Amino acid sequence: MSSVDDILADPQRLRELHAQLDRTRDLLERANAERQRAERALQQAREAHAMTLSDLIERRQVEATLRRYERVVSATPDLISLVDQDYVYQMVNQTYLRLNNKTYEQLVGHTVPDLNGAQVFNEQIKPHLDQALTGSHVQYQAWFDYPGAGRRLMHITYAPYYEESGTITGVVVSGRDITEQTRIETQLREREQFIKGFAEASPALMYVYDPTAQRLRYASSNGFAALGYGEAELQALGAGLLPGLIHPEDLAGVVAEHTARRDASPPGSVSEVEYRIRHKDGSWRWLLSRELVYQVAPDGRVSEILGVAQDITERKRMERELHEQETRLAHERAFLASVLETLDEGVLVTDRRGKLLLCNQAMEQITGCAEGEARTAALAALFPIDERQAMAAPTSDAVGEYRARNEIRDLVRRDGEQRQVLVSQQWLIRDEQPLMLTSCRDVTAQQAAEAERRRFEQKLQEAQRLESLGVLAGGIAHDFNNLLAVILGSADLALAELSPETPAWARLSQIASAARQAADLTRQMLTYAGQGHVRVEPVALNEVIQNDRMLLEASVGKDVDLRYDLASQLPLVAADLSQVRQVLMNLVINASEAIGVGVGTITISTASAEMDAADLAGFRTSEDLTPGAYARLVVRDTGAGMDPAVLERIFDPFFTTKFMGRGLGLAVVLGIVQRHRGALYVESTPGQGAKFIILLPAAAERPAASSGPVMQRTPQMGGMVLVVDDEAGIQLLAADMLRRLGLTPLIARDGASALAEVRVRRYELAAVLLDLTMPGMDSVEVFDAIRRVAPGLPVIVMSGYSADEVARRFTGRGAAGFLQKPFVLDTVRALLGQALEAEDARGR
Repeated sequence: MSSVDDILADPQRLRELHAQLDRTRDLLERANAERQRAERALQQAREAHAMTLSDLIERRQVEATLRRYERVVSATPDLISLVDQDYVYQMVNQTYLRLNNKTYEQLVGHTVPDLNGAQVFNEQIKPHLDQALTGSHVQYQAWFDYPGAGRRLMHITYAPYYEESGTITGVVVSGRDITEQTRIETQLREREQFIKGFAEASPALMYVYDPTAQRLRYASSNGFAALGYGEAELQALGAGLLPGLIHPEDLAGVVAEHTARRDASPPGSVSEVEYRIRHKDGSWRWLLSRELVYQVAPDGRVSEILGVAQDITERKRMERELHEQETRLAHERAFLASVLETLDEGVLVTDRRGKLLLCNQAMEQITGCAEGEARTAALAALFPIDERQAMAAPTSDAVGEYRARNEIRDLVRRDGEQRQVLVSQQWLIRDEQPLMLTSCRDVTAQQAAEAERRRFEQKLQEAQRLESLGVLAGGIAHDFNNLLAVILGSADLALAELSPETPAWARLSQIASAARQAADLTRQMLTYAGQGHVRVEPVALNEVIQNDRMLLEASVGKDVDLRYDLASQLPLVAADLSQVRQVLMNLVINASEAIGVGVGTITISTASAEMDAADLAGFRTSEDLTPGAYARLVVRDTGAGMDPAVLERIFDPFFTTKFMGRGLGLAVVLGIVQRHRGALYVESTPGQGAKFIILLPAAAERPAASSGPVMQRTPQMGGMVLVVDDEAGIQLLAADMLRRLGLTPLIARDGASALAEVRVRRYELAAVLLDLTMPGMDSVEVFDAIRRVAPGLPVIVMSGYSADEVARRFTGRGAAGFLQKPFVLDTVRALLGQALEAEDARGR
């Protein structure tokens, strides 16, 4: 049996298969009709009371005919069954039994629902049977799951069964398996589409040409579009295609080639021909056509040629230019000799024994020789011994194996100056003798610039890693602030409702204090993420250490001895106090973890330092670090120490050597130090502990004493305030605080619902608390829309980000204030009081 690929490759075979299937179907239909007539004759014979000998002979003939048609029906590959008006099987052929994996006795005499089930029968089969019983023919295609053959695509026909009287007594159901036929046809269409798609996608010009009719049967639109023609234009030329497009000088050769191939070329033969074709814009393009004899007519003449043409205009142009160049080569040799002397690149030619044969002026300058000196000097006079060996031609007998390209080598000039040169060497053959060509270029300045570039790229990579940490820190800090707002605000409200003598009052105070400290940490994270503001002020480093002494000692292991060596005269530093505390805490915790569970010592020391550029060379610094006065903080431990590989990566975000570590501490330290225009240095040896040195720029004045925050309290207020925030906890907290202040809260979860409330209640609202980040509409968009609906309505912006971020987005828009998350009742009271008082002063 032929494979599917053979059938697909032979369209004639596929057509024969279709014809054979149609003949089989016709034969089955005729057999069924003959069988019906035979059955009727047999029944009449049985009912006769008297039977003559001739009747008996006729009956046997009928029975023989019936058996013959039964065998035909049984042998047909189509499934055939006869169902009466009561949906009972009267006859089924072998194909029907095989597909359903049933015996004749299991089907004949049984109903269709018995085989297929009541639901399938009622929904899918009965409507077709009923329609056929009315005299209609029903045809359709569908997939069926057969126990004996699996899932098959069938062409089903329901035909009414007529008695001789013309009465319909049943339905003949026939089914033809068209699974393979459909698959073959689908594959054939897919292959044709693939071939056509390949031709259309190819930049080459693909075509099918009939040399007998001298007509183009197919042309790839993509390829011939490069010549400016569409397929319709080419087809319209008909037999005038070749004379209309091919250059007159090339036409005769192309026609002769086609004529010879048409009459004598066997299928599969290939030939090539070059010719010029006229572009639609009038210019001429060279084509190289490779043509394959694809189809041969019964008379032996070629009827189709498959061709692929490549535009070789550029190649022809290059060949022409090459020829022209060769003619000029002799004149240019003298010119090139003079150019050699004007090159900035030194050129040196030696023979196989190392004898100097050629040296240009640039080489003399590179080696530091006087003019003309190198041309007569020995190789030893131009280079030191090591470089002379490197510059000399290899003595290997395998000439041509040695080749060096763009190697950086050190060179000592005649005057003793150390330089770096880019050297390339290769063999040349002149008069059958091998020569070594050496070219040199002084790249000392470029190498220095490349080293600087690599240093800059390394710092850029560090900055990108820190930036990724900043993005993470900013997102965490913002979300954490929303949680802290609920914790701190709820604790603050509870403290306001309780007496200090109440037992729970002290615990709530601790909760509020811890929430404020956590808020400080989140502000530090926002600052590190570039979303906060570094509050630079003169800070006394020793005082910070002394004030945090208890916290530091609580952060180290119980067997770790924390020692202090603080300088008596230490300059103030220009820094953010909270971030300096974070640097100190991270370094001490890192040192404690390096010691582990054993006994160890951590020493914190301070000193003043006057640093110049040389002193700062080994430090990790910010770009704008300048020499001058610094305060130095040193944290030394007696822990396990670090090897160079670990030391190289300790500031990478998320890198850690600890089993449960986060890998953020030292990255945060480096980021804060560099943001304060400071410097950091680390030295460590395995088994010898580690030492971290921090330099912070000195400040000019001492910090002013603070009398503590003074909270301004405003009297009770009235009115309705709209709270716009998607966090349920913030909504409840703000509503409780507003009620405490005598205000009526109104909640909106997003910008769209907030605008709807403003439109309805713009005359009832006293103010709006608008969250900076929320789903749906952007906060700036919501703010501007509120301004358009209610121009005088005060809008206070809330956010876990800093005021700088809010100011950047709302500059010039007239926000009534900024409420930093987390917040307490007094802060809300003060902001709303100021906003409402200012609005009343404007005569709202």
